Amino acid sequence: MEEPGQVPKTEPPGGSRLNWRSIAPLLPLVVALASAVVAFWPAINSPFYSDDYIYLGASRNLSFSEYLRASLVPYSDAADLGLVTQFFWRPLYFLSFGVLEPLLGGNATGYHLLLLGIHLVSVGMVWLLAKQLTGRWEAAGIAAIVFAVHPAAFEGVAWISSLSNAGLPLMLGAWVLFIRATHDEPPKFRWLLCSAALFATALGFRESTVAIVPAIAAWWLLCRRREHLCDRGTYAPFVPFVAVGIAYALLRTRFLTEPATSDEVWSLGRHVPEQSWYYIKVAALPLTPGNGAVRGLHVLAGLFVLALLPFFIVRRRWLPAALFAGFLFAVLPYAPLVLGVSPRYLYFPVAFLALALGAAGVELLDVGRARVSPAVFAGFVGVIGVVLFAAGVVSTHERTADWVVRGPNVEQAWVEELRASYPVLASGSTLYCANVPLILALFEDANLQPVVQFYYPGVMAERFELAELSRVQATLGPGDRIFIPAGTR
Repeated sequence: MEEPGQVPKTEPPGGSRLNWRSIAPLLPLVVALASAVVAFWPAINSPFYSDDYIYLGASRNLSFSEYLRASLVPYSDAADLGLVTQFFWRPLYFLSFGVLEPLLGGNATGYHLLLLGIHLVSVGMVWLLAKQLTGRWEAAGIAAIVFAVHPAAFEGVAWISSLSNAGLPLMLGAWVLFIRATHDEPPKFRWLLCSAALFATALGFRESTVAIVPAIAAWWLLCRRREHLCDRGTYAPFVPFVAVGIAYALLRTRFLTEPATSDEVWSLGRHVPEQSWYYIKVAALPLTPGNGAVRGLHVLAGLFVLALLPFFIVRRRWLPAALFAGFLFAVLPYAPLVLGVSPRYLYFPVAFLALALGAAGVELLDVGRARVSPAVFAGFVGVIGVVLFAAGVVSTHERTADWVVRGPNVEQAWVEELRASYPVLASGSTLYCANVPLILALFEDANLQPVVQFYYPGVMAERFELAELSRVQATLGPGDRIFIPAGTR
């Protein structure tokens, strides 16, 4: 046996031999990162879109102190940001735009590069957490690749307003630190505090990061403390997380003087199980929802994923059971949303599903290796893996490109025609708009005003139906203007 620091006899003098056995486990991570860049590259030059203008316009129009107050104070009444602060409290998410807008300004590509960078960090965190949980590089590779190019959650990387997804690597990091804190007995309190601090930071970006706590608890109770459930010390590591949750609830409710949620955004009702089911089946089989065969395949895929949790519990395979439970926990925060379902809400759940599939994948690999010829099994798994991987990359790339064409590019064409028609508009005037893109007309024209004021500060925007043109013309003030896109008149 070699002494510490002794140079192996096989090493050439004056150099070091490349250890492929140590590098090979990293190759799936490299593949995952590279494929994510390819899959989401069509969004890099995508223009600003929809909600982007709310945050960027507010950070431009408000003074720093006003923007700081609007971001940090729950239920803020700031004029430019009040629409979203009444519904959400995401102080670090809002502040991010206040920091980025002076740096990047109107350069949409800079924001997209940042979003892609966040996704790559998240891929790396999924890989690291899967490796920590399973101890298997195969599980880490499966999880990283699944998450990197999963088609269902493409808006979470392609849309600038998805910057709140910066909470994902933070929440996964909280789990990694929790593992380190509880590796030995007794748990290391300083690492628990660091884990809880990352959780608190994640909450500042998005409230649905709360799902990490029950996910960690499922793993801790099923995998690490299953024989000590009646021991009070089993639950002690969660005290810092409970403290963070209480502090968040008190701040969010202005110390219980305001409601914790808005009925206009979150509400319990018949839509909760329906929307939970939507996210489960679309995450399980990321085909575009439709009728006929696709609907049937979605149902089968959703039922299959739901069945995996009791299957692994019955088989006493506690780690995959805990991780599939974590996936369900990650879905639940989006089910009560009354705004409807959206692919961007799948970004967090897909990360947890990837972790679960990584753990389940190595279980399948072990069974296959024991029962099938290694050469045959390796070939079969390799072919299936390459086909699914290629399908994921191509599908995500195409969905991203199609989204850019149908969404941001349509809105940008409208903006460019507007600016060509009216290079300047007087502050205090009103711009009357007809036949605006659908995204600007949603939620009672919520996005129309921010878009117009981003390019024409101080100008009010009002949408009207083309049949009302004569009425609008009769009420025009000296500086007011009417804009009807040429192709829709």
